[in-house]
Amino acid sequence: MRLQSRDAFSSYHPAVNFLYFGLVLFFTMCFLHPACLLLSLAAALRYAVCLNGRRAVRRSLRYLLPAALLAALINPAFNHQGATILTYLPSGNPLTLESMAYGLAAAALLSAVVTWFSCYTAVMTSDKFVYLFGRVIPALSLVLSMALRFVPRFQVQARAVSQAQRCVGRDVSDGSLLQRLRNGVTILSILLGLGAGICFYFTDFWTNLLGVGLLVWANLYDSCDGQLARMTGKKTRWGRILDGFAGDVWFFAIYVAISLRLMPTWGPWIWVLTVVTGFIFHGKQCALADYYRNIHLYFLKGKDGSELDRSDRLTAEFQHLTWRRDGAWKLFLFFYRNYTRSQERLTPAFQRLRNALAERFPKALPQPLRDDFRAGSLPLMKWANILTFNTRAIVLYIAVLVNEPWIYPVFEATVMNALMLYMWRRHENLCRRVQANLDTYETAV
Repeated sequence: MRLQSRDAFSSYHPAVNFLYFGLVLFFTMCFLHPACLLLSLAAALRYAVCLNGRRAVRRSLRYLLPAALLAALINPAFNHQGATILTYLPSGNPLTLESMAYGLAAAALLSAVVTWFSCYTAVMTSDKFVYLFGRVIPALSLVLSMALRFVPRFQVQARAVSQAQRCVGRDVSDGSLLQRLRNGVTILSILLGLGAGICFYFTDFWTNLLGVGLLVWANLYDSCDGQLARMTGKKTRWGRILDGFAGDVWFFAIYVAISLRLMPTWGPWIWVLTVVTGFIFHGKQCALADYYRNIHLYFLKGKDGSELDRSDRLTAEFQHLTWRRDGAWKLFLFFYRNYTRSQERLTPAFQRLRNALAERFPKALPQPLRDDFRAGSLPLMKWANILTFNTRAIVLYIAVLVNEPWIYPVFEATVMNALMLYMWRRHENLCRRVQANLDTYETAV
């Protein structure tokens, strides 16, 4: 009753409501003139205030603005078309006025569409949608109704994640504008990955397809966050830990969903398979691939271009902190130190090489040594990339869409483990070979 008293349009026939929002979204996405986009955005914000109140809109803007700013910043980094060159990026590509203007237009478009969708979910409730399309496309109408209802549910979860990140200084309300932008992207990435896991619990094809889209979206945000950090040189250990945590949340939700989905046919044995695959195989595969990539970057760019840490130094830093004053960071450092220690235990030959290099070449590594190690390490990077996200995600998508989700954990336990062992053996042999020839490199210093 409160909604109808403030907004008479919500009481109209569902067909009128649906047609209105459909046309508004269509014209917003088709007419990219700045005046049209600003008009649509202003109308969407005004209607959102009418429906939900000023406070609710302000809360939504805290998550919408970082995503819009990210769209505005990312476009000039990849799109270099335009006649008006303002400056040149560190990569050597031009930064044009037209690419910046198009980025701002994309940000306005994103903001307008998301705001109109929030209005849509407030007016076009699930019962109205099913009333319109239930007889024509019953299964799809139910799936779309569930998908659109994710928007308000995501807002609730976003507030919970934001409160947790605020405890460690990673909230969208803390830090510089760039830091708040990256924090907002991380929050959205976690929520989208959780949504994908929930969708994979169901056996319906369209729900699984929605989950695939959400996981692709989450990975896109995660990739943009990393690209933004590299562009600005703002890579931090906080970001490295939390980005890894976001991926862990995605796959934890996915493994739980697959286990619950297969319980009626597999019984409790599916939990044995997913726990072993997820906590042992998946963790070791990703940890080893991440470590090898950082080792390669270390020999390519040196310490500043790599995120290669040592567990003994992390332990010293951990012991120096106090739980009372640095509780959040000390807790995160505890898990990160254990993660780094597990990487070191998986690579004994490299640890011996690393200690020998620190003893013989404390200042800088000889260039011939760096060149030889990179030549041996570079062919392994393709296997490291396979062991990360894209390959396993493609297999996951196929498995859930053909309604055979057991394929994914079996693939990780067999194919991915075989690739990991092959890569590990070649890398360990490379480290032994380089260490055996250290005397020849010493003469080149």
